[in-house]
Amino acid sequence: MRRPAGFLVLSLLIGWLALAAFANAVIMLTPAGRKLGFGAPALSLFALLYGTCAIIAAVGLWRVAGWSLYAYFAWVASALAFGVAFTLTMSGSGVLPPWPGPWWLSPALFLLFVAALLSLPVPYIRRHLPPRA
Repeated sequence: MRRPAGFLVLSLLIGWLALAAFANAVIMLTPAGRKLGFGAPALSLFALLYGTCAIIAAVGLWRVAGWSLYAYFAWVASALAFGVAFTLTMSGSGVLPPWPGPWWLSPALFLLFVAALLSLPVPYIRRHLPPRA
């Protein structure tokens, strides 16, 4: 089956994001990362999870595999988990300005915005996947 152009773009984009996640996981554990406020080892673990899910999703989309939609959903879930962990960790560290509302509002708004944004390619992926046997 010929690879749809959108799958090419998505797989390359998600692949680059995976590389960035692995770099972030390493940087967050260095002394320079700790100095910037990224010293939480949990953030590094979330970045590794994000990078792993991103690589799997990128490969699935590249191959136009039937399981690529599930891999995309796993990547979205890992992106949301990393974003919430990052928001909660950084809001108390002084790196980000303090949120004026309740503590849960910033992560909730992040979840809603990113989930809406990352759900946009789902109909396209579904439409271009090979039919199930």
